[in-house]
Amino acid sequence: MQDSQIKENMIRNFEKKMGQFQVASAQKEWAKMKPEDIYNLLMSCSGHNKILAKNVLLKIAQKKWTITATAHTGGKDANAPLHISIRPIGELAYHFNCKETPGKGLHIFEISQKPANI
Repeated sequence: MQDSQIKENMIRNFEKKMGQFQVASAQKEWAKMKPEDIYNLLMSCSGHNKILAKNVLLKIAQKKWTITATAHTGGKDANAPLHISIRPIGELAYHFNCKETPGKGLHIFEISQKPANI
């Protein structure tokens, strides 16, 4: 599947109705994320995360998914880094640990998969 087809399919499969959890620590510029934001973040991954990111993109291009939590710090783990959570419907959630670089925005430095809270 080509990148343009992956992007088109993952946007079409996005389940907006589930909404995004926004905590007090949500970064203002990332308070509402769109499927395009997730696509761009995953496509900008490098190294080992590039392979994981491509696998996540292929999965959400083939089934319904939602953004369960926008960019925020903390959560169940008070020391958790800035992260975003998405979940393919009926599967474990993916967590994207991020760093924010001034002028360049967010960059994913770790992708993990954990049980969702919803």
